Amino acid sequence: MAILAYPLCVIYLVVFFFFPKIATIILLTLAILLWLYVLVITKWSKFKDDDFSTEERQLLYKYPVFFRYYFLSITTSAFLSVVQISTIIMAIILLWKQLWWYLIPIAIVYFIFANLRPKLDPLFFLKQLYSKQKNSFEQMQVKRDIDFMGAVYDKFWGIDSKEREEIDKAHKR
Repeated sequence: MAILAYPLCVIYLVVFFFFPKIATIILLTLAILLWLYVLVITKWSKFKDDDFSTEERQLLYKYPVFFRYYFLSITTSAFLSVVQISTIIMAIILLWKQLWWYLIPIAIVYFIFANLRPKLDPLFFLKQLYSKQKNSFEQMQVKRDIDFMGAVYDKFWGIDSKEREEIDKAHKR
């Protein structure tokens, strides 16, 4: 899906250039629908959480889309990143065509996607925060959160330590 993000955004930008009013409304509608979908999944998700501690349950219920639909979640987050960047180009097109009122929906889309991306791929944002930390104590705390999220993910999907080592070896290749 991430591979399709760039061609889809280029096609959308071309359509947006010729029909900015309609394309803005469609994008805003899709953004709101996606936001509502993630909100509904987050609020109504139920897990068999008898095997999890209280802290693990809180993490499961905070990021249910990430744990339940991992691949879809991270690819959607990458796609939203591309769309979020393309909203800047859309804003420039709207300014050039002097369609001032349509900048508001574009800004709303930008902030909706900025809100959704950390919910869809929290591990990416934790790793990004870890790389930016200068203080070693704060870096250790973020590393603990990354390891904890990985442990909860493994426990959720029933991956034991031996399988995790094989997966890590495969990723290093």
